[in-house]
Amino acid sequence: MSAKEGGPTALKEWAAVESLLAGGDVSVLIRKGGLVERRGEFEVEHRRFWLFPTQYHQNPPELRPDFHWALEAALDSRPRDGRLPLRLLLEVDSAFRIEDEALLPEIAPLQPYTDEVLRARFHYRDRPYLHALLMRAFVREVPYPIRRRPSYRGCVSWVPLEEEVPEEGLRPVLDDGSFARVRRKLLEPVGETAGATRA
Repeated sequence: MSAKEGGPTALKEWAAVESLLAGGDVSVLIRKGGLVERRGEFEVEHRRFWLFPTQYHQNPPELRPDFHWALEAALDSRPRDGRLPLRLLLEVDSAFRIEDEALLPEIAPLQPYTDEVLRARFHYRDRPYLHALLMRAFVREVPYPIRRRPSYRGCVSWVPLEEEVPEEGLRPVLDDGSFARVRRKLLEPVGETAGATRA
């Protein structure tokens, strides 16, 4: 089900990662699992959703050194006057459950974290896997502010939004040709590998 079909939905993610997605610097989101999820696992419940930027748990040493600038850029997305600006609509192009650690170097250039963080998340709680989500990102030049609500709080991945967010004025971060090249970089080593299954 898409966010458009079931009502607007947002995925919580670091505000710094939002800046990287909006600039076309990364195209893959890495998830292990939210703290409060059904059956304790992250699920690709929606294929089209807004990114809900959060300042919580941002840890500079976890970002690749060349991406530390995004932490400063993320300050612009801080809530003001009780409102949170949304500017990035994401579509899941492909989703994989990575179960072979040897595949981590293949996805490393497409995502924001250091190699050490990737390995640590892969082995977190002695369950060796990661979810890799290839995202097509669409950005609003002027962010749309939504009102922060109590229902948006908590350490969960998915946030059902209580108001519509207009999609007018969105443009793709990467043009079709650029996105196709990024897609090949992920799917050629990962898509047909026994150590990765589509989610």
